[in-house]
Amino acid sequence: MKQPICASTEANALIDCIDKPISTVIIVLGIAGNIYSVVLLFHMRLHSSMLISLLILSVWDIVLLAASFLHYSLASNVHLWRISPDHEGIHAVSLNGFVAFAHLMSTWMLIEVFAKRFVAVSRPLKLLGQPRIACFKRRRQSYLRMAAFEFKYPIMTVIFAAVVTLPTSFEYTVVHCTRDGQHSYEIVATDLLRRPAYRLLYRTLLMTFLKTFGPFVIISALAIATLNEYRRSLRRRAAIILVQDEIHASDRDKTRSLQMVSSVLLVKFVLLRCFPTFLEIWQYRGLEMTPAFEPLPSSLTHNEVPTSSSVTLLARLAYLLVLLNSATNSLVIVILKSFLDSVRRKRAQMRQRISVAQHVDQVLLLGHAFIASNLGEDGPSQMKNGTI
Repeated sequence: MKQPICASTEANALIDCIDKPISTVIIVLGIAGNIYSVVLLFHMRLHSSMLISLLILSVWDIVLLAASFLHYSLASNVHLWRISPDHEGIHAVSLNGFVAFAHLMSTWMLIEVFAKRFVAVSRPLKLLGQPRIACFKRRRQSYLRMAAFEFKYPIMTVIFAAVVTLPTSFEYTVVHCTRDGQHSYEIVATDLLRRPAYRLLYRTLLMTFLKTFGPFVIISALAIATLNEYRRSLRRRAAIILVQDEIHASDRDKTRSLQMVSSVLLVKFVLLRCFPTFLEIWQYRGLEMTPAFEPLPSSLTHNEVPTSSSVTLLARLAYLLVLLNSATNSLVIVILKSFLDSVRRKRAQMRQRISVAQHVDQVLLLGHAFIASNLGEDGPSQMKNGTI
């Protein structure tokens, strides 16, 4: 049986630049940043519940970045170095569903982190019975029981994400063909992806809601509720005890730090996820980031998946923004928060030093006044002459 001729490919310098060096650099830096965040987490005094959530988020971001490299960037880099040009990228078809699964896991683990922050602010007594990281070596059995309880929600999220993203594993297939008289292959959309109902109901509506609109609404609500609860707790503490000025200043710094981290996460999520979502809605046919190794066949009809160079470029840009979103989650939550906490502690120490210096000055003034009042007007002259 004669093999069909492979679809012609058009070189695009900008697309090649995104697929090869830019995406690879972002992936490498993102993985390095997440690994550094994991190391930094073990040096921070965090409750075990928050620690586990942040660790799982960092791990899934690393998994998503690594899978994205194998799925999108590896074949382009292989083309760049001219290694095995006829067989690279076939494995990426099997990774299409796993990339969607890791993306959904990373998004919903970010929601869990926001939920844990809200619980820590609104119900601080609930976390008092949980051991900190410093107690893990002495309480291994308690830690194992606690870890089993804390991993219950991530495991449920894994099962949910695996079931929801299962159809994405059957969206593309490998077709053997002939290119320049030699045996080759190309990646084409399956009949499942070509169905308008599937692209509209599943790709455009369901996945858009689960990846962008739903998480954005939940994260925004949790961030606003966390800030409101924190301000309310500060007002309650100020009403119960007589708070000093330096404590007021420290509380203001904590509020600003919490507000900045939440705002940066929200703005980052909107900017880096809105464009891919807009692209999927605009392309109601269900366009997501198609595999970067080969374009889809140009023989598809108008009602099937579009493959124009402009659509391909937009898909690459959307893919790049998704990588940036995953590469910077831990950067904001862990590294930026750690930096803000260190700045806040330095300010608190400076205010404490200023307060101590002011107290010392007041004590000296009171001492001089006490000596002057006891010795009378001749006191200073007697002290100068050495009679006292």
